[in-house]
Amino acid sequence: MAGLTSAISAAREGLNVVLMHERPVLGGNASSEIRMWVCGAQGRDNRETGIIEEIALENLYRNPTKSYAIWDTVLYDFVRREKNITLKKLQERL
Repeated sequence: MAGLTSAISAAREGLNVVLMHERPVLGGNASSEIRMWVCGAQGRDNRETGIIEEIALENLYRNPTKSYAIWDTVLYDFVRREKNITLKKLQERL
C-alpha cells in the first residue's frame, strides 16, 4: 500500500510515475493474495486519512461484503484513473 499511495500522491502532484510490481494484483499484503486488511489507526477518534481514507471510503461503497476480489479492483481503479501513472508488471526471469 505504501508504494501504491506514494505513486498516486506523486502523480497528483504532476510527476510522471511508473508503478512496477511483480504480483498479479496491487496492494502487497493488503491484496487478495495475502488478505491483510488495512487496519491502521484504531481507537476512539482515530482514523486513517488522505489517500488511504479515499480508498477505504470507495471500498466501503463498492464492496460492502468485504470481498478481496472487489478490493483488488478498487485498488486497480485508483491507479488507473491517475493519468500520470504507468503501470508495469515485472517479468519473471527463468
